[in-house]
This record gives sequence, C-alpha cells and structure tokens, in this order.
Amino acid sequence: MNNTDFQQALKLVLVDEGGLDDDPNDHGGRTAHGITQREYNAWRHLKSLPPQDVWKISPDELATIYHDEYWAPWCDSLPAGLDYVFFDDRVNSGSAQAARTLQRVLGVPVDGHMGPITMAAIAGHDVAKLIKDYCGARRRFYRALRQFPRYGRGWLSRVNHVERGADEIYATGSTVRTPLPAHLRRGATARPNPKDVAPPPLHPELAGALAAIAGVAAVAIGHLHLLDFGHLLVTQFAQLEFSAVSVTSLALNVYGLVQRSQTRKAVA
Repeated sequence: MNNTDFQQALKLVLVDEGGLDDDPNDHGGRTAHGITQREYNAWRHLKSLPPQDVWKISPDELATIYHDEYWAPWCDSLPAGLDYVFFDDRVNSGSAQAARTLQRVLGVPVDGHMGPITMAAIAGHDVAKLIKDYCGARRRFYRALRQFPRYGRGWLSRVNHVERGADEIYATGSTVRTPLPAHLRRGATARPNPKDVAPPPLHPELAGALAAIAGVAAVAIGHLHLLDFGHLLVTQFAQLEFSAVSVTSLALNVYGLVQRSQTRKAVA
C-alpha cells in the first residue's frame, strides 16, 4: 500500500501548528510547534531526561515525538492522503477523538480505538470520498465546541488546507503547500477540548413555551401585586407562584435532557 512519507506529512502539519505559543485560552497550554509542555515533560521523563521548557525542544525530539506518538502505529497502514488527514487530526484533536471522528464516518462502532473492524472498513471505502467525508466530520466536531467563536476560523482553515493537501497526495503522490497567513496561525495552533461542548441552541418550540410561561406568570403576579385582599390574596399568590415555578422548572428539566442528549451525539 502506498503511503505518505512521514517527513512530508510532518512538514505539512508543522505549517498548520505554527511556532511557539502560550495562549492562556488554548486547551493545550504552552506549546512549541504543536507539542505541549505536558506531553514534552512526560516524554522526557520516560527518556530519563530532566524537565525542560518545551520552547527549547530540539528538531530531533520534535520529529521523534510526532512519529512515535501521532504517526505510529496506524498511519503506515492507511492509504496515502488519508494517513495525513488522520495524522493531523491526532495531533490537533487527540488520538482517541481522531479515531472516533473517523469511525463515525465509516459507520462502525465508535470506541476511539483503531482496531481490525475500523481498519477493515477503511479498506472497503473509496479513499477520495473518505478524505472528503472525514474532513467534513472534523468541521462538525469543531463547530460543536464552546471555543469555536474564538478559534473556529483557524480550525476550519486548517481542515481546508489539510483536505486540499490530502487530495493532492492521493491523486499525484505529492503536494504543494503554502504557509498559512500569520493571522490564522493562533487559531490553527489551538488544541480543542472534546469535552468542552457548547450547549445546543434552544429548540424554537421549547423557547416559545418557556416565554409563554414566563409571560403568564409575570402578568398574574403583576395583577396580584395591584390588589390587596389580605390573607386570601397571600394564599392565592403563593399557590400561583408555586405553580408557575413548578411548570417553569419542569420545562427547564426537559430542556436539560435535550441538551445532554444532543451533546452526547456531538462528541461521544
């Protein structure tokens, strides 16, 4: 099976990862060329090396981490072009999330593990279409995240570049890649947090029901405040207020169930 050369794929990923970054809003934290301080510390610990600022990472260390942690073991078994898309997704979204996204496209059980079922499904798909569908699924994943307004432009630009490069690799075995504009690199560098999902928009019918309940309660309470019938009024007011609160609480609980269901479907 023909594959993308690792060094070529690494060059493409590094274009999108940019250089040194320490954005406090970035899930990855302090980062150098896409490698976070946390993973650099863990890698050096395994090599019995002392901790070091990730901004001092050497080119050899960088290449080794990318190969051993993100390219291996699966990319050498994937078709050319798809291997690069999967490699890039593992780098940006994490290995388990990349596998889940690909599995959804393939229609196989979504468990975040690239086992024989997933690999067999890949072999039965048209590669060009799989690249397109996988990149589309990545866009949907990013759009579901809470930080999409901050980093979405960079994330989508990254996927556009990856898809174009993967198509060229699949079709010709090579790709011509131009650097991302500087103003997009911060967004492209950010690592998404799959658990930080934005709540789905309020369903129009549920929003209307909540608005109607609130309106009725507000009018009723307003009328009761204008009248004074002593103890009877206080009793009726308390009962009405309790009913309005109960109905509103029930509607909000239903909305919460809908939110949780949609959230699980987005990133589970």
